[in-house]
Amino acid sequence: MKLASGIALKGAEIKYIDRSSFGADVAVTFPLLLQEKGSAEYIKTVVPEILKTLSSNSIIKKAEQKGIYLNILLEDKYIFSSVSSILDPESKFGTTTKNSGKTAVVDYSSPNVAKHLHAGHIRSTIIGHVLSNIYAATGFEVHRVNHINDWGGFGFLLAMYDRYSEKETEYENKNDFLFFLYGQYRAIEEAEKEEWEQLKVEAGELFRKLERGEDREKVLWQKMVSWSLLEFQKFYDKLGIVFDAVTGESAYVKEGAELVNQWLMEGRAVIENGAAIVRFGSDEKDVLVVRRSDESTIYSTRDLAAIKFRMEAFNPTRIAYEVGQEQGDYFRRLFGTARFLRLVEKETELLHVYHGFYVNAESKKKLSSREGAEGVTRLFDLSEKYFLEKYDRHEDMDLKSRKEAARLVALGSIIYHDIKKDRKLPVELSADISKTIEEFEMSGGAYIIYTAARARSIVRKFEGEFPKIDEVSLDGLSNQELNLIKKMNELPKTVDRAEQFSEPSVVAEYLLRLAQDYNSYYESTPILEKDGRVKSPHSLIITAAIARTLEVGLSICHIKIPDRV
Repeated sequence: MKLASGIALKGAEIKYIDRSSFGADVAVTFPLLLQEKGSAEYIKTVVPEILKTLSSNSIIKKAEQKGIYLNILLEDKYIFSSVSSILDPESKFGTTTKNSGKTAVVDYSSPNVAKHLHAGHIRSTIIGHVLSNIYAATGFEVHRVNHINDWGGFGFLLAMYDRYSEKETEYENKNDFLFFLYGQYRAIEEAEKEEWEQLKVEAGELFRKLERGEDREKVLWQKMVSWSLLEFQKFYDKLGIVFDAVTGESAYVKEGAELVNQWLMEGRAVIENGAAIVRFGSDEKDVLVVRRSDESTIYSTRDLAAIKFRMEAFNPTRIAYEVGQEQGDYFRRLFGTARFLRLVEKETELLHVYHGFYVNAESKKKLSSREGAEGVTRLFDLSEKYFLEKYDRHEDMDLKSRKEAARLVALGSIIYHDIKKDRKLPVELSADISKTIEEFEMSGGAYIIYTAARARSIVRKFEGEFPKIDEVSLDGLSNQELNLIKKMNELPKTVDRAEQFSEPSVVAEYLLRLAQDYNSYYESTPILEKDGRVKSPHSLIITAAIARTLEVGLSICHIKIPDRV
């Protein structure tokens, strides 16, 4: 925390508190010393000794012991001066160096070719991208990876294409044609046992041809993959999501197969019932199948090859997979196997950062893949329309500006609705889509955006030279204003905490509380006269800092602020 750095107490845990309630601005403890000395000695000797060292600190107005705490009252001028680092564009406010020198690979979105993006992929995309921003804000060099399933199950799609190729021309959207093929083979799987057994043999042969790289199957596969990638990109463009790498599972087929052969030769993998498996622990559940009995690769083969590649290419300190909660056991086994096979360094973290499902708000049941895809993607367009209707009242804004503002508020509201609470909890969507859109607006994202835009607007309306921070009079500086400044200074620590738990809601909740606090202040404290003159220079500076803090925090959450709202 920039504001607290002036206290310079090694090993201190510093928390901002309300001056009007506690008569102090920060409460300080020393957890390691408390644990080492025990509470009695800590209170009797350690805290009083530290108190003596603070007597000559010019930024401290008063310090006193309160049990295990040191309550410190700071000089108003020192608190106010911290605003300079918030407003300085070179200060990189909102970021920390906590993880400087470390590298993180974040694997998220990861849709399946031939299927529509379903709700889980949408949640993974939003949470994964925000999580990447949080990691980067704490010093990580982040590599954002979209690992697309463009290989598994393709034997069945090739078989279905051979049966229904004449229908391709009936579909303007070719990914819909792929989804039709997918539906056909799933229908056979569910209904016709004998035909399904025949199809499995046919699909298996076609898949082996594809793995051998035979021309016909390879060309058809490439065409199918391109159809899905084009459809996926529309969604990413809508959200403004850009990946550092979009890599299909197919990139790891050859090396994955070679690795399995190597593990078998070394005795680290064994053959059971024809399949290659790895036993990575003493429990009977500590096993992972790494190759089918017909010697074709499976997703675990390719995931392990991908881990090996990422270690060699990026030397990451952390590899995080943002994938739904239902994959928990698979990732436990994948990570255990990767460590057993020494594909990762001991110090490398392997994280499964999971999210809860989208559920029907009325029935509380998980949305099906099709409901999730169609319902959520449709919400983007309808949300924009909803907010655009609100912008019709801005007669001084041209249509282009109104549309852009509506788009940003709609997207911001959807993103915020997705990250506002613990990622592990379900997110409810009403069957009544208009009700869901209203819930997006009420969840807080639009409120924070409006607050940031309002603060920007006040600064923009000010006429004259912007007051200098070190020259303004602090007469009349209130506890409410001091608390706002302290609250703004919490952003870096908040981002650190969000990184520690891989939890975007920590930042989302902080931004909502800051917006609420500023709006209470704005309602009670006029900042500008009607003619644009400033009533209180220090309040204008605080307002500018609020705009900057909300902008930085929203940016970490992948939310942009329109010029006007």
